[in-house]
Amino acid sequence: MKTIKDLVNKLNNYVAYGEFYIRKGKNNNYLLYARNESSDDSTVFDFAKQQPYWSIYPRLGSMHNQVQEDIMDFVYNTDKDHWFDEPEKKYNIIVGKELEPSAIQKWESAYMKTECGLSVRLALSERDFIKDEFIFTESEIEELKYNLPENMAKIVDLGKAEVK
Repeated sequence: MKTIKDLVNKLNNYVAYGEFYIRKGKNNNYLLYARNESSDDSTVFDFAKQQPYWSIYPRLGSMHNQVQEDIMDFVYNTDKDHWFDEPEKKYNIIVGKELEPSAIQKWESAYMKTECGLSVRLALSERDFIKDEFIFTESEIEELKYNLPENMAKIVDLGKAEVK
């Protein structure tokens, strides 16, 4: 676990202990909330982004030992500077599409990572785009564009399609 989102995902794996979520507070802090069937949503923890502190709310004391342990383990054993990091978005880089409107299967061309570098692969279907070799992070795209001529870098920008 590195970020607060990682912590929330781990806590939500404990189905029996309720649902956890983060909401931004008034002072640019992030509040961890717990929701369960027997009570209203209640604040469990306050992660202060701009302050050198964090706050425990009374609700934490009434939660299951494993939840308490995971939250405190996160607080004490992770780098506060990375609590609020967002994961890099991921993209496919589509550089061509079949123009035949009556075609049953829509084929596209896209950049692909290979052992020898990058190449453009032709005749890809939708299911190909979930494979790792067709998925690029923002930093990988910036590195690619840096090594391309300006006109090709523009094509990369136009062909970026976020992977959901």
